[in-house]
Amino acid sequence: MTRLLVICLVLFLPEMIFSQERKVDTVRVFYLGGQSNMDGFGFNKDLPDDLNKELNDVWIFHGNPAPDDSEKGGKGLWKKMSPGHGIGFSSNDPINKLSERFGAELSFARKMQSLYPDEKIAIIKYSLGGTSIDTAATSAGTWDVDYLGKNGINQYDHFLNTVRNAFSKKDIDNDGTEDFLVPSGIVWMQGESDAQREDVAMRYYENLKKLMGLIRATFRSSDLPVVIGKISDSGQSRSGKVWAFGELVQYGQEKFVRLDDHAAIVRQTKHYKHSDAAHYNSEAYIDLGERFAQAIFDMNAPEVRLLSKATKGKISITHKPSDKYRAKGARSLIDQKPGSKYFDDESWLGFEETDLAATIDLGSSQRLENISIGLLQDVGVWIFFPEYVEISWSEDGKSFNKPQRMEHGVSQREFGQLMKRLRLEKKIQARYIKVYAKNVGKCPDWHVGAGEKAWLFVDEITVK
Repeated sequence: MTRLLVICLVLFLPEMIFSQERKVDTVRVFYLGGQSNMDGFGFNKDLPDDLNKELNDVWIFHGNPAPDDSEKGGKGLWKKMSPGHGIGFSSNDPINKLSERFGAELSFARKMQSLYPDEKIAIIKYSLGGTSIDTAATSAGTWDVDYLGKNGINQYDHFLNTVRNAFSKKDIDNDGTEDFLVPSGIVWMQGESDAQREDVAMRYYENLKKLMGLIRATFRSSDLPVVIGKISDSGQSRSGKVWAFGELVQYGQEKFVRLDDHAAIVRQTKHYKHSDAAHYNSEAYIDLGERFAQAIFDMNAPEVRLLSKATKGKISITHKPSDKYRAKGARSLIDQKPGSKYFDDESWLGFEETDLAATIDLGSSQRLENISIGLLQDVGVWIFFPEYVEISWSEDGKSFNKPQRMEHGVSQREFGQLMKRLRLEKKIQARYIKVYAKNVGKCPDWHVGAGEKAWLFVDEITVK
């Protein structure tokens, strides 16, 4: 097993060094692994329209799930993110067989797009239902690096094969430019199979610590952020507990996060509804993916803030937001923590009938190429995209250029929770940036609140 790991790392290192010597596109890559609740049992038919389609600028390499001793594990190819990467997915390069199910990967990808609005996102996924991380629980397969089985191939080997195959592709989106994959986080949803025997459950912390160390080593980063999905019990059994020793595994998960400075845990799983005794329903998987993404982003936040020059600057706004939706004030617009599709997530600034007029002082004159702003529309609660957004700039704070107007092109009749990022791409020299978003003012005549004050919701202005 050690030999395979070394081969894997040796294969990656020349790729990463060589890529930096030529023109490349930088792509953030995240690994998603575990057992069946990472596989995903959500139904594609339950997906909202904004997820039930291919996602632009997000790519996934889904390694073929295979039992221990199989030589087919980890085969795959890069494809645009889409529904169908849940239970039942398989890959036999050059063909991916999509299923009627989805997991956390879809909403994870979409959330990452909003958190990293100007970057390409890639996901590497390998998981297999029923698998354990302990040698003593191998009925469906094990991730224990020391388990040899019949021919020495186990789930950890399939993971290595998946990552090796994913990194071997130089241009994952086939746009003619080499892609440089930057490992940015690990998501691990597993533990149920280790919760059926007391002795196995008691060893969960040590096994988890060992495995996460190996996965981090594969990506050549000892402090790569790890997010754990805390297992939960549906109670759908005669005894009232599906996982007899689930509390011991939960303790091991919490201990890992408590003692590891670069780990976090998603505990919302205890509130999720289930589609069967062991698996969450479609709504839960959507929420889980978003929470995984936010947790990784928060751990990466110190690095992320450096990506937007506005973060180190000062910001002022002419009109105060509503006391109901003020987040942490004007500073929330440049804290590099974009809001989600939920208007009440305490990240959005809400303006009732009034406009956004913000001025950012970068502290010094700088060369800029990209200025963007995040917007939300949810007409069911009277939130509309602005009529337009204008951006202007100055070097002295007094003489500003003619505002550059941008429009979103989305109908006011478009229902649902819609997020939009308007972006001005232009090479300029400036110290001061003005961003103005025009509130529609009143709800339109056809709306149930016709004539009443409309809301404008904005968050995250990036300057690069």
